[in-house]
Amino acid sequence: MPQEVIQPTWPSKRQPPSTRVAFVVTPAASDPAKNADLYAFDSADFYFLYGQFGEAKKRYAPIYKEQCGKSEFGYRAWERLTTMANLEHDIPTSRGLAEAELTKTCAVTQEQVVRAKDIATRTVSGGYYIDAFAAYKEAGVTHLSVSPVGADPVKTIEQLRDLL
Repeated sequence: MPQEVIQPTWPSKRQPPSTRVAFVVTPAASDPAKNADLYAFDSADFYFLYGQFGEAKKRYAPIYKEQCGKSEFGYRAWERLTTMANLEHDIPTSRGLAEAELTKTCAVTQEQVVRAKDIATRTVSGGYYIDAFAAYKEAGVTHLSVSPVGADPVKTIEQLRDLL
C-alpha cells in the first residue's frame, strides 16, 4: 500500500506552480515501469530549476550513488550535481565528481560517455585555473596579463603554466 509523504511549502520567493509537493513511496515490485525513479529525479529537478541547490543536492545525491552507471537518472544526477558545484565554485566537490566520472563513468549511452568526458575534463581544468588564481591572490598578485608570442600560442601558454 503506497504511503503519502507531504513536504512543506517551498521556502523560496520564486515558487513553482504548485507549492505543495507530495511524494508517494511505492514498493519496487509495484512499479515495473520504474516511474518512482522518474518522480524522484523530477522532484530534485524542481529544486534545481528554482535555484534551491541545497534541497536539490539532498535529492540528487542518493540517485547518483544508487544509480550511477545503471540508469539514465544516475548519469543525469551526476551532471546536475557537477553543474551545481561548478556554479557555486565548490572546487573540491566539482573535482571529486569529475575525477570519479573519469575513473568510472555514470553514462549509460555512448552520447553520454562523450558528454561526460567533456564535462569532467573541463571541470578539472577549470579547477586548476581557480586554484592558480587563489595562489596568485594569496601571493599578492592582483593582475596578470599574458599575451603569447610565437607560432603556437597554446603550447606557449602550456609551457608558462608548467613554469608557474
